[in-house]
Amino acid sequence: MLKNTGLLHKIFVNRNLPSLLLRQQTGSLSTFTNTNSIKLNTYNVGIQTQNCKVLVSSKSQVIHRVSGCLCSQFCTNMAANPIATYEEVKDLPNHPEKLLIDVREPHELQETGKIPTSINIPLGDVERAFSDNTSSSEFERLYGVPKPKVDDYLILSCRTGRRSQTAIDIIEKLGYTNARNFKGSWTEWAEKEVADLETELNLSSDNFREKYGREKPSKTNEIMFHCSKGGRGQKACDAAIAMGFVNARNYKGGWNEWAEKESLSKE
Repeated sequence: MLKNTGLLHKIFVNRNLPSLLLRQQTGSLSTFTNTNSIKLNTYNVGIQTQNCKVLVSSKSQVIHRVSGCLCSQFCTNMAANPIATYEEVKDLPNHPEKLLIDVREPHELQETGKIPTSINIPLGDVERAFSDNTSSSEFERLYGVPKPKVDDYLILSCRTGRRSQTAIDIIEKLGYTNARNFKGSWTEWAEKEVADLETELNLSSDNFREKYGREKPSKTNEIMFHCSKGGRGQKACDAAIAMGFVNARNYKGGWNEWAEKESLSKE
């Protein structure tokens, strides 16, 4: 009989294993050999993923799925749960074979901007977009790229990684087999982009000149930041001011305002 570990709702059962393995946060493994006494899908919330099932002790304890299981840190089949990292997403301009899909609402992208190379398919439209009811030509008309094949490399993101995981659950049911979640999504992207800025502004004058082909700005030079609509530009401006660049400015209208007033495409 299983003793009460307080983690029963996060147990992940791999049917390919001879016994139940519970991986705790420490990384250690506890083995329970009497799996016959365990009732799966107690509240009809078991999740099937590559021959794995989730066991929960209370319906109220069910949390959102992360990368293919109830909670990946307790998963005994980690290979079944691929995720995308910030570094991979950062390198997407060099990998046109990979498609980044942002499932946030359009107004969210207008407020924050978007990750380069991404297309926007709001979560509520995902099932229709990827179903057989949407033709390849219609998909391309709506989203500007060819409709992915079921084995194409897809990365999904949102604000914090929850909606993008829900979107992956949806398209996997439609037969898509090569999708992964950018778990940090926009929140991680924005934070690390600011961190990258701080790193670059801390380069030596020689290294800055070699990398960017111009002199490193002094703490008193006027520096202007811009992005899509001003949100990221303001974060960069705040970071620069905190570093002592007292004349940092944010072009609040960003590219959207510039493109509108210059009669350019915003894409």
